[in-house]
Amino acid sequence: MNLFSGPFCGKLLADLGAEVIKVEPPVSGDKARSWGPFPNDISHPEKSGLFLYLNTNKSGVTLNLRSETGRKIFKELVQKADVIIESYPSQEIKALGLDYPYLHKINPSAIVTSITPFGLTGPYRDYKGCDLINNHMSGEAYTNPESGVDDIEQQPPLNPPRHASDYYAGLIAAINTMSAVIARQVSGVDSILTCHNKKRWLIYYVINSIITSISVSPFIEIPVRKAF
Repeated sequence: MNLFSGPFCGKLLADLGAEVIKVEPPVSGDKARSWGPFPNDISHPEKSGLFLYLNTNKSGVTLNLRSETGRKIFKELVQKADVIIESYPSQEIKALGLDYPYLHKINPSAIVTSITPFGLTGPYRDYKGCDLINNHMSGEAYTNPESGVDDIEQQPPLNPPRHASDYYAGLIAAINTMSAVIARQVSGVDSILTCHNKKRWLIYYVINSIITSISVSPFIEIPVRKAF
C-alpha cells in the first residue's frame, strides 16, 4: 500500500504547490527505489523511474522512527505541518505509537490523511490488501470491459493493469485532503481522513460523473504550508 498510494497523494499536492517533505527509513529508503524501470536496466536507488515519478517536487528526509532521535525530529516536523499523509498498516502505526491520537496531541490543527486497504474501523481493518484484492473486492475486476470482461456471467474477473486501485486511492486521498483544508479554513476544525481501496472505485465514478456534468468553479488559492 505505502509503495504507491501515499506517495502519489503527496505528489499531487506537491504538484499543486504544497511544500511536501517525504520521510524515508534510513539505509534502504523507500521501497520504490528498488523498483524499475532503470536506465539500461541497471538497478540504482537514485535512478528508479517509479520513485522519481512518485516524488516529484518533494523535499526528503530519512528518519528511524523507532529511535529516540528519529521520533524527536519527526515530532518537530509534525508540529509545523498542515497535513500528515500516511499509508502504513494500522497495526504498524499503532506499534510505532504514531496513530491519530498521538499526532493530534502534538498538533491539534493538523489534518491526518490515512490510506489503508480496508479503513481504520470495522472487521477487516487489520487485513492486508493489495491491488489484486482491492479490485476484486470492489467489483472492478468483474466490470472491466476495456480489458475484455464484457459478460460477468460467462467470463472470469480480470484485474486492471498497473496498480490502478492504488493510484486511485492516492487520487481520492488528495481530493479529500484538499477538501479538509478548505473545511478547516471555514470551520477551524481539524480532520482525520481515511481512504481505503475497497470503496475507492465508487467514489471515483461519482467524481467522474460530477466532472463531466457540471462546470468547474473559479480557481481558489489554498495556502498549504507543509505536508508529509
